[in-house]
Amino acid sequence: MTIKIEDGIDDLTAISLVKKVIEQGKISDDGNSYCYLTFFDNIVVETRQYRKSPCFRVCKK
Repeated sequence: MTIKIEDGIDDLTAISLVKKVIEQGKISDDGNSYCYLTFFDNIVVETRQYRKSPCFRVCKK
């Protein structure tokens, strides 16, 4: 798993938001992937599959 944090978002905030996405479970692509795009106020968590491992990008809207 990879987590890319952008826009000066602190690590603790980014990790806690990624944790929330993971806790929702794999709900996209017929239950095969985590949600592709999740909004939290002014922060977005984008999820992509990268070499059979999820990659999370955390950035501001």
